[in-house]
This record gives sequence, C-alpha cells and structure tokens, in this order.
Amino acid sequence: MKRAGLLMLAVSVYLGVVFAQEESAPKKQAENLALLFGKYYEKGESKVKPKIPGYSLPLDLKKVENFADLARAFGLKDNEPLLVKNGFIVLKWGMKWRSEDVVEAYERLKSSGDIPIFITSDSLLHLYHIQFDETLREIEETKFADEMASACEAMLKTLLPEGKGEPPRGAMLEAAQRVAAYFGVAVKCFNPSADIPDLISDAVDKEIALIEAHQGFTSSPIFNYKEDYSQYVPRGHYTRSEKLKKYFKAMMYLGRLTFLLKGGEPYGEAAPYLVSAQEAKTQTTAAIIITRLAKTVKVGNETVRDIWRRIYAVTSYYVGLADDLTMDEYEACAVKVLGENMDIIKLVDEKTFFNLKLELARLSPPAIYSGTGAAMTLDSAALAGIPSPEELDKVLEKTMGFRFMGQRFIPDSYWFTRLVFPTVGAGTPPSDAITNAQGMRVFPCGLDAAALIGSSRAKENLSTTGNDKYAGYKESFEKLERELNKLRDIDWNRNLYWSLFFAWKPLLEEFGAGYQTFMTTKAWQDKELNTVLCSWTALRHDTILYAKQSYTMAKGMMQEKLPPGYVEPVPLFYARLAALTRMTLKGLTDMKVLDEKGKKRLEELEKILVNLQKIAEKELENENLTEDDRKFISHFAKSLKNCVAGTGTEAQKTTLVADVHTDQNTSQVLEEGTGELELLLAACKLPDGKIFLAAGPVMSYYEFRHPMSDRLTDEKWREMLNSEKAPSRPNWTESYRHDK
Repeated sequence: MKRAGLLMLAVSVYLGVVFAQEESAPKKQAENLALLFGKYYEKGESKVKPKIPGYSLPLDLKKVENFADLARAFGLKDNEPLLVKNGFIVLKWGMKWRSEDVVEAYERLKSSGDIPIFITSDSLLHLYHIQFDETLREIEETKFADEMASACEAMLKTLLPEGKGEPPRGAMLEAAQRVAAYFGVAVKCFNPSADIPDLISDAVDKEIALIEAHQGFTSSPIFNYKEDYSQYVPRGHYTRSEKLKKYFKAMMYLGRLTFLLKGGEPYGEAAPYLVSAQEAKTQTTAAIIITRLAKTVKVGNETVRDIWRRIYAVTSYYVGLADDLTMDEYEACAVKVLGENMDIIKLVDEKTFFNLKLELARLSPPAIYSGTGAAMTLDSAALAGIPSPEELDKVLEKTMGFRFMGQRFIPDSYWFTRLVFPTVGAGTPPSDAITNAQGMRVFPCGLDAAALIGSSRAKENLSTTGNDKYAGYKESFEKLERELNKLRDIDWNRNLYWSLFFAWKPLLEEFGAGYQTFMTTKAWQDKELNTVLCSWTALRHDTILYAKQSYTMAKGMMQEKLPPGYVEPVPLFYARLAALTRMTLKGLTDMKVLDEKGKKRLEELEKILVNLQKIAEKELENENLTEDDRKFISHFAKSLKNCVAGTGTEAQKTTLVADVHTDQNTSQVLEEGTGELELLLAACKLPDGKIFLAAGPVMSYYEFRHPMSDRLTDEKWREMLNSEKAPSRPNWTESYRHDK
C-alpha cells in the first residue's frame, strides 16, 4: 500500500494533473452523431412516369437530323458502329478538345456553333466532388490543422513539463512516457523543427524517420508492432500546400496507430496476439491516460477534448464514425470501473485492471481490417483456399483498441474486407482478372461496390471478368446484400459519404420503356457504371486521410438561335444529389465551419440540380421544353462557373487517383483513377418525333494494381497518364467507347 501511494504521487506529479480534484460527472458516452446528422437529411423524390416514345435500334443515322454536322466536327464514320448499335457513343476528344475541366468542356461545346449540348450526370457528380473536397480542404487548412497542432503540443507539455529527467519506471510511468512519445510524433509532424524533450526524442526521431521513408510494414518503435508506413505519403488534396502535407502525416498517425487492448504470449508475426500481455496493459493504460488528460488539458479557453470533439464531429459528418474505440467508449468504461474522476492509479491493482479490460472487451471490435500489425493467418483451411470468415473475425478481435482520431468506417472498405482472403478462398478466374494472385482473391474491385448498391450490370461484368469466380464469394456477397436490404433511406443518409452512395443508386437501375432508347441498352448501363465508379474514385480521393482503408491480411441582346439540347433524364438522381447538397450546406453551416464562398457554391449547385430535375421530368413526360429551359442548357457552362468560383484550377481537374485497398501478400495496392474527359454523343428523340445528336463531357475510369511503396499522388498519376505506363481502361467499357 505504501508503494502504491508513492506511485500515485509520482504519477500525479509526472502527468502535471491532480487526479484527486473534484470534477463534475463525465458526460455519457458520445452522442449518437449518426442520429444527429440525420436531422439534416431531406428526402429527394421524383415520381414522374416516363413517356418518351422510342426509336428502333440499330439506329438509322439518316434519320438523325444533325448527324452530318457532328460527323464532320468529331470525325465520325458514315455508319459509326457503336452509335448505330446503341444510339450513343463515347469518343476521345482530339487535341484541341482535351480537357480536365468540366466547365471548360461545356464552354468549348457552346463556342463551336450549333452543337446541341447534353448535360451529363458525370458533370454534376464532378461538381459535387469539388464542393465536398474544397469545403473539407478549406476547413482543414484554416481551422483544424492549427487546432490539432496546438492540442498535441499541449498534451506533450503537460506530460513532460520540464522536458528532461530520468526515464520513468513502472507500468504506470511507462504508459505515460508512451503517451508523451505518441504526441511527440504528432507535434514533430506538424512542426519538424519542434524541440522534443530528451526523454522521448530517440523514439520520436525513429518514428518520424519511418514516416518520412514510407517504405511499408516496419515495427513501430513506440507501439512494438508493425505499421504500414507507406500510408504516410500525402495524397489527395493534401499535396496542395506544405501545411496540408504536415496535417496529413500527423492525422494519419493519430488515426491509424492503435493502443491495443488484447495481448498474450506467445506473440509475434504468426501468433494469436500482436503484442505481449504486458505490452497490451501498457497501451491500454496509455489510452486511459489520454482520455483522462484530454478532459483537463487546455488550449486557451477550451480543453483538448473540446477540440477533439469538434474535429471528430465535422469529419464524421463528411466520412462517418470511427469503427475503432475512441475516447467516448474508453471514458464510459473507465468511469464505471475507476469512478467519476477516472482515478488512473487504481489500475496498478490487477483485479481493477482486469475489470476495466473486461468492460472494454464487451464493446464491438473493428469491422474493417486496416493492416494493424501486418496480421497474417496460419489457418490451414484458409491457406488451402477454403473460405474462413472465422479467421478474419479473430484478426479483428486482436486489433481491437483505442485510436485518438481513428479512421472511419466506410461501407466499401467493410465490403472489401469481406470479399477477399480469408473470407473468400481460392478460384480459377481468367488470367487478366485484377483480383487474381496465387489463386486467392487478395484484391477487391470497384465492380464489387457497384453491384452491392444495386447494379445488375456490375454483377454481369463481375462474372464476365472472372472476379466472382472464387470459393465463398457468392455466399459472402449475398450476406452483404441481405445486410444492405435492411437499410432504410435514413440509414443511407447518415453522413455525406453514405448519402452519395444513395444518390448513385438511380443511375444504376435498368431503364425501360419511356426513357430515351439509348438508355435501355446494356452499353448505357456500362456508361452509367463508369460514371458512378468515377464519382466513387473522387470520393475515395477526397476522404483518403479519414476513410479506413481495407487490407488483405498476409496471405438580353438580339434573340439567340438556340440549338436543341438535352438533360440526361434521371430526375431521381438530381433530386437525391440536391438533397445531399442541402444536407451538406445545412450541416456544415450549423457546425459553423463553412465560409461564405463555400456556402454560395453549394447554394448555386442546389439551384442547378433543382432546375435539372424539373427539366428531366418534362423530358420524361414527353413535353416540349420552354425557351428558358433551352437557354439554361445552352448556357450551362455559365451556370457552372458560380459552382466553382474561387476553387482554382487544381480543384477542378478530373484527373484524380486514390489507393483503396492494400494486399500484404503482394505488397501492392488497388488504385482507382479518373482521367481526362471524354465526349458522349447521344441520339435524343424530341416530342415532335425528330431525332438529333447531343454532346456532353463524361468521365473516364481506371482500375489497376501498383506497388504500395509508391502510392500515387494526383501529380504522379497525371505523369503516368501521359506516358507509356498509362494503364488500360476496363474491358467492359468497350461496349460504348471508341478510342480514336
């Protein structure tokens, strides 16, 4: 008891906090942010019944009024095969048309004379991407980077107030030192010239060296298990300033490294646990110290906890909640076991520590395996190619623990976790299947995600490409489908990330009678699939810091003459994207993080989407468009300029890349990319029976494997696209694309 009392005094002094002070009862476990966010959702609906009379396929180009003009403009053959077969075609634009800017593409079409404009869903999704990415970037660069840097510095100064001294001894002080080193790394990421106390400088310097080298899996000198340091290459919009690069590295560290709850002997690469029982105790104690300190350590007039809550809430609104345990869960359990003041000294008692661990162990483990500890399996059945979901569950259990700013649960990473080894076993797919490696499905693909949100064409393409030819794939896929079928509309709109998935769903439907004839073809389904996967790529690009990536474990002038124009007639899509835009605007405004520029851009996009829905409904009802409708379509580029005002050239580019999954076996990542714009020509039928071709820009989609040691930035991707190393487009896009 005497020794315990001395230890209590030592820890109190060392942490710079008097734990015995009176404090109001802690709040209950974190508010259910998902329900809080739900209040911003408004249902987007369109109940129009399509009535457009069809035309016959193959298309007789002689009946297309402006075919000769557009054939000359874009170099079409007299009997262009894909246009004849499908009623539409996608072309590569010539050198004078090449563009990475949607607004510029519409401006060029407008300035080229009497080319009817086709407003594409691709354009609107790209515009929403700009709003999503730019508002997030502006919030991070102007607010969150400075706030989190100050919070980490305050935590470090509280832990090591003098910056010198003998290394602490004993389990409790070892945990405190670990916390100091952890925040020391973050401080050094934010400010490379920061003066780190001698006590922890060696460990911090070693960790920083690994972050800067970003060479892949190496044992962390602070956490004593393997971390994938290739994740620390700044990418997405984080390459656009030095401040954002520093923020990326610090937040990646705070988001990926886990203070593990469970450990045991033996331990190591191929053992049941990633760390020893003693190491797990140290890390769990460290997590409680962080939770306790964050409530008392101040930055100005607010606590570190206040800063954490604000950043966590706003980023959760964009991306989602963490699926690892956070301060909220640890506080609730600590209060239950240690009392209202979370008296950490009680943890020196083995029984008390066991009770705390028991409370924490009752909580849910992570749902996504994100590479923690480079976990691998020795399960004989799994290694033989037999599906073993139980083996995945074991790995998720042993990676359970605390993350200070944990990366977020996203549905596609969850699906990917369940659609690769060991949940899915061996197969014999075609040699060109992107997922094939040593007979195991170690890579998912974008088609998996599209199929799960309702694309029957994605399912067909999965089968054609051989990506579903693995043991257990069908069973795992159907289980995920059953889970998704239980979701209500409000569940699909729990945050901006999920809500965009919901907005895509109308594009992935099969269009029947009453729609434009070209929309009823398989080729159009492929085109819409391409559109959605390009938007998904942009979403993964924008959220690359926060989204938890899945891993495969080892193993008023003169009257203007207006040409006819057309809006892609998908009113439910416009309604849902407008609802998402309102949800973005309302939520970020309420949270007081949206500036006036961002607010105006979102308001302009909402107006455009509302108008597009009205025009699309008129088209489907086979009504003539008004003069105002035709002007809106013809001058679409002018409307778009208000949506991108102040964002800059870099923000508007369509050439983006994001790594979405890592395979530990091949040391490769799955990269999703979007390229330069392509040109869609679609044969549209008007209420008077005339058929004309309308033109509009569409996105281009790429999917390929790449070394994890060279995770691609947008800049590297653009270089690759303009070189002989440019990857091929997916085979299934050949149903509608003609490379010239």
